[in-house]
Amino acid sequence: MPELLRCIECGTPVTLDDRECPHCHTEYPQGVVCLGCFETLKQSAAVQHETHTTHSVKYFHPACYQKIVQPLSPSVRSANQSFDSRTQVNSYDQKTLDALIKADAKRAQKEEERKRVERRAKVISRTLRFFFLGIIGFIFWGGILSLMFGEVGIIIGFIVAVLLTVEIMKEM
Repeated sequence: MPELLRCIECGTPVTLDDRECPHCHTEYPQGVVCLGCFETLKQSAAVQHETHTTHSVKYFHPACYQKIVQPLSPSVRSANQSFDSRTQVNSYDQKTLDALIKADAKRAQKEEERKRVERRAKVISRTLRFFFLGIIGFIFWGGILSLMFGEVGIIIGFIVAVLLTVEIMKEM
C-alpha cells in the first residue's frame, strides 16, 4: 500500500505518486520550496516568478520576493522605456567612461599576456620532456645495442630512442 501524506493546502490524504491533490487540485500537494529561505510553503501563499532564461517558475515567500527578486528586475512603465523612480540608472561622465574602458582594456591585455605565457610554458615543457626522454632512451637503448652490435648498435639505439620518444610524446 502506498504511503499517504496530507496535502499542505487542504489536508486531504495523497500518495507520493499523485501529480496533484484530488480535492483542491493544487499542482504541488507537498508544497513548494521558497528559493529565498528554502522553507516549504503552500503554493497558494507563494509568489510565482517566471525566469525568462530557463522559462521555469520559481516560488518565493512574499517577503523573500521583496528582498531578493524585486530589486533585481527593472520596472518598465511603457513601450518608450521610461523607468519609474525605483529603477536606478547608472550615468557616467566621459572621464569615468574613459577610465572604465581603459581598465577593461588593461584587464583584457593582462589576461591575454597570461594566456600567452601559459602557452609558451606548455611548449617549453613539452620540448624539454621530449629531449629528456630522448636522452634517457638513447642512453638505455644505445648502451644495450652497443653491447650487442658494437658501434652500429649506438646508431640503431639512437633511431630506436627517437622513435620511442615520438610515440610516447604522441600519447601525452
